[in-house]
Amino acid sequence: MRTALPASSTPARVAPLVARGITRVLDGRAVLSEVDLVVPPGARVGLIGENGAGKSTLLRILAGADEPDGGRVDRPARLGWLPQEVPFDSGMPAASILDAAEAPLRALERLVDHGIPVMNQAVLLRGVNDRAETLEALFRGLIRARVRPYYLLQSDPVRGTGHLRTPLATGIDIMERLQGRLTGIALPKFIVDTPNGMGKVPVGPNYVLSHAPGETLLRTFRNEVVTYVDPPTG
Repeated sequence: MRTALPASSTPARVAPLVARGITRVLDGRAVLSEVDLVVPPGARVGLIGENGAGKSTLLRILAGADEPDGGRVDRPARLGWLPQEVPFDSGMPAASILDAAEAPLRALERLVDHGIPVMNQAVLLRGVNDRAETLEALFRGLIRARVRPYYLLQSDPVRGTGHLRTPLATGIDIMERLQGRLTGIALPKFIVDTPNGMGKVPVGPNYVLSHAPGETLLRTFRNEVVTYVDPPTG
């Protein structure tokens, strides 16, 4: 005698995420052109590319948060997406902000619990996070959430954003203030993303006071001067 299983107990087949011919034009520039992508269920896929290559735009389109100018996306029934930035109204009560932040935190937990490394890139903005105390609290909170602070980025010189940019010296001073207050894994690199795609340049306080044959004079974060002696040669 054979008994059919109830429909509810039959394992459901999870559909893949499929994108075909995705095209997106922003400010007159083709950020994405005829992109094809198939992500099978359970697969781990990383998007790698230079700044401005369209990684975030593609992820928004895949998640349904943005529409392509051409092509189509077939999504599985369940699809989660963690945006780069969570928008908050400056007039929101603190309790409402915490409630709104809970969903991204749970999403972070799921990513980390599945063995996916999660790192943070923060942009230094005038009047927003340009104080050592603010960034110290952020970086400590990221570590508690098992997210590694990776880059602190100097704001790019984009027209119309001068009121948000800080002098380069501000970021260097902040990094000096954080040195010694945070464990090494909680201290990101301070990065200048040079114009015209010339690459990222790490900058920071100068702790080397002088060089001499066989020895180097160093300054610690406590402003103590010490001499480092090289090993003998020959």
